[in-house]
Amino acid sequence: MKIYRVEAVISGTNDKPETRTERIIAGGWQEVHEIMARICRDTGCVIHEMRITETVVEPFDYTTVESS
Repeated sequence: MKIYRVEAVISGTNDKPETRTERIIAGGWQEVHEIMARICRDTGCVIHEMRITETVVEPFDYTTVESS
């Protein structure tokens, strides 16, 4: 399991683009995409652009969010 930082541009209120940043714990890139697809299906948002970065932080490590 690794921590991935996901920056996504989604369709927001009145189709105005909004940038969101999330931290996702997953086993690999494919799982991150599947999680993002489920989030979009449940919320009804559309992803226009997405950047996924693998962090060096270990899951459940005693660090703050800002450090990753």
